[in-house]
Amino acid sequence: MSQIDNMIVTDINFATSGDNTLLAAVTATNLRVWQIFIVASAAVNIIFKHNSTAFNASAIPLTAAGSAIVLDHSGQAWFSTLPGEAFIINLSGNVQVSGQVYWTKG
Repeated sequence: MSQIDNMIVTDINFATSGDNTLLAAVTATNLRVWQIFIVASAAVNIIFKHNSTAFNASAIPLTAAGSAIVLDHSGQAWFSTLPGEAFIINLSGNVQVSGQVYWTKG
């Protein structure tokens, strides 16, 4: 089976500042994010994290309502957690963000 056949699709639906767990930790298994689409209802900064550690060195700003982040499937995972770590989206404010993430275990 190809990577695409094995992908799990999870909706993104957060509106709370701080850490929001998108993909819960799986014991002894890493999580790989292959594709992600996020749109914000207002300006907000986003940090992608594995547990408490940020993947990106600085926040990604979504500067207005309708601003989006699109990371298309490229054949390599955009993010990969360590085994037993959750994938988290940190928001700088109480702003609705919606979208989808395509991911696999292991």
